[in-house]
Amino acid sequence: MDEPSYDYASVYVGVLVTFVAAGLAYGGVRGYWLYAHHSGSAAADPAVSTLALIAAPWLAGLARKLVRRHPTSQPLLSGPELLVCSLGAIAGAVWSVIGGFPHPGFILGGIGSGIGGIFLWWRRHART
Repeated sequence: MDEPSYDYASVYVGVLVTFVAAGLAYGGVRGYWLYAHHSGSAAADPAVSTLALIAAPWLAGLARKLVRRHPTSQPLLSGPELLVCSLGAIAGAVWSVIGGFPHPGFILGGIGSGIGGIFLWWRRHART
């Protein structure tokens, strides 16, 4: 029987996403700690710390899916996850402009991946 080969690239990306999740968890906990000690640094924003602590376990689950999935299995992101991530990418790009960090690569990457994700979500949604 011809069984598809295992996708080792997704394992490497899964390990990378695991490190990103760990960094977000660390940043979220550190932000709350700084906020509790009345630090004036930007890392002490409780809203950003909350977002980091919400995103960290979700990214860890995504990394688990990346490492364990088979190349012919279901899509990595479900429809609602894809839509929320796409809108989040666009919102992050807009937030960077409002926040005074208008880096062109970040803005174009966020808007481009957000629009691409919305298009992919729409294509999947239109088929069903």
